[in-house]
Amino acid sequence: MAILKRGLSDIVTNVLIILLVLVAIGIIWLFVRPFIQSGAQGVTGADQCLTASIEPVSCTVASDKIIVRRNAGNGDVLEVGIQVIKADGTARTYESDSGLSELETYPFTLDDGLVIA
Repeated sequence: MAILKRGLSDIVTNVLIILLVLVAIGIIWLFVRPFIQSGAQGVTGADQCLTASIEPVSCTVASDKIIVRRNAGNGDVLEVGIQVIKADGTARTYESDSGLSELETYPFTLDDGLVIA
């Protein structure tokens, strides 16, 4: 009969050790979880994406001027560039001197006698 009690005692001991490990994991999780949640809130996601769009407002051949406007949206537009391609295939790139705020326009003045075709 003593052998049965010894075997049962080993099983109870193993179960108690497993329960103590699970309780210890639960206690550690209670302390670690707030730090993980606060750290996850600091991560920026879609609210920091560039959602601004820029569209041409006017392309006037007579004054050699192209005006672009930035629509509403998140993000900083630091510089705008356009590329004008002539009918013969030659291209010229123009860049703005500054960025664009929301709903702001920027005029590009074409030089070198480029004609928009």
